[in-house]
Amino acid sequence: MNSGNYEVVRFLKGNPGSTKEKRDLALEEPLVVHLLGGSSFTIMRTPGHDRELTAGFLLAEGLISGADGISSMDGTSGHTNEIRVTLKVRPAEGPSRNLAVLSSCGICGRPNPGALAEEIKPIGTGIHIAPEVLYEVPDLVRQGQELFRQSGATHAAALFDAAGKVSQVFEDLGRHNALDKAIGQAILAGVDMTRCGAFLSGRVSFEMVVKAGRAGISIIAAVSAPTEAAVRLARRLNITLCGFVRGEEITIYTKPERVG
Repeated sequence: MNSGNYEVVRFLKGNPGSTKEKRDLALEEPLVVHLLGGSSFTIMRTPGHDRELTAGFLLAEGLISGADGISSMDGTSGHTNEIRVTLKVRPAEGPSRNLAVLSSCGICGRPNPGALAEEIKPIGTGIHIAPEVLYEVPDLVRQGQELFRQSGATHAAALFDAAGKVSQVFEDLGRHNALDKAIGQAILAGVDMTRCGAFLSGRVSFEMVVKAGRAGISIIAAVSAPTEAAVRLARRLNITLCGFVRGEEITIYTKPERVG
């Protein structure tokens, strides 16, 4: 989804003068998630797949452990940017957010971001994948990045299996939102994510490992590098963390025995 029809002026090095052309822009709008009987979250996101985004976000926040933790999830009548959720078990304490979740930061507003990871159990055996298969995943994901081709402004995330089969590609301005959408789709579809890896179009930060860990994902493969905090957490959670996965290279930071 994009807003489109914006006129821009473009200069090209080596060419005299400038040209006018139309460019599409990626949308960025707030989604308000109302937990009935609880708090509300405002997530700045690219509209689309809001149910999946909500499910993935609730899992990452530790408010559900799977689809069976959601009693109902419905859009608010007359408001396309609101969604109401009823949880089967109301949290003992309200979520500790005090700020909007921005497209650039998925854990902003938490007084103790590290608490997100404290209760996550290490991943079990997980999947094993051949390097030759992993080399192909970036191109398969790239083929599904329609919003990026239109606007150049979105990240992508997708889940893949041991054979390299890529599920639906999800895009969003926020890296964390894209991953929440991919994980949320798997939650709602009843997919066993312990048999999945996750591919990310950008860097791997602490919060991205938190999301994968909560979902039971054993391999993270990303186009860019991880942060030091992400590597430390991936090591503790027994997650194989791969960076610079660009079709000709794989740099493995933790648990390399799952690859090869």
